[in-house]
Amino acid sequence: IYSIKGTFQINQDEPEVSELKIDQGDAVIDSTTEAGAITITASYPTIASEVFEYFYKAGKAVDSIKSSTSGVTYSGSTFFNTPKNIECSLLALSQDESTAIAFARVQLTVVMKQDSEDNPFYLSVTGTVLTNLKDGEGDFAVLKKDSAL
Repeated sequence: IYSIKGTFQINQDEPEVSELKIDQGDAVIDSTTEAGAITITASYPTIASEVFEYFYKAGKAVDSIKSSTSGVTYSGSTFFNTPKNIECSLLALSQDESTAIAFARVQLTVVMKQDSEDNPFYLSVTGTVLTNLKDGEGDFAVLKKDSAL
């Protein structure tokens, strides 16, 4: 799916560095670094039922609702308010598809937004990159398109 221009972002928090010092002279003798969390955000303009079914628990179908102002009749699906926490792998392609970043495990959640009349209704997706549970495999991969293709 395509995001609204300028909304797709991958951000990593600053790492947390802890220093081990000795009493004499306050000298640093060692340090440890804990990586900052990686967050992926994007806004997707959609009202497709299939996308809503992916992020929300579906309810009963709506056979017919008639607008009192226009007389137009509508039908569709209902969904429960609380979004699901989706765990998936995620592949982020560059616009020309020559490079990509793949994340092994990402936990996604979503909120609905319509923040101005100038913007379409959209789903604001936030993903947190999780540790890869497969032994010896990295949490993410930086990829380049095969020149043979």
